[in-house]
Amino acid sequence: MRDPEWHLTHPASPVCNEDGMLSDPSTEIDVIIKGFIQPIQSTRATRLAEERGLIPAGEIQMDDHLAILPYDWNGTTLSFRDWGRSGEDFLEYAGQRFTVVNSNLLPDPSDGNPYHHWELGLRLINDAAVTP
Repeated sequence: MRDPEWHLTHPASPVCNEDGMLSDPSTEIDVIIKGFIQPIQSTRATRLAEERGLIPAGEIQMDDHLAILPYDWNGTTLSFRDWGRSGEDFLEYAGQRFTVVNSNLLPDPSDGNPYHHWELGLRLINDAAVTP
């Protein structure tokens, strides 16, 4: 049976899915992507949330980050729409793992191409350094 509390105390262990099963390693994708990731507290998004009552991914937490990533990277199409929030799907950045709590696919501002880039709300899964 799945035990999220156990995973919090064992952050280096593989994360099981919502059914309590480990992911099939053949479905894992290890891609290095160039993009922008920064703490949400350092962005204008936090100020907008306070001023207008807009909270893009629910309650903003101290370690949340904002990512801007391409729709396509070196021939690999990226999609974050079906990502689970329990930790089975994650991004690694600066030695930390994040899950996607909000994803928006945005168009190219210059020509309107609807498949240009992703803006993602990221939530820290664990604050322990990830070991390679």
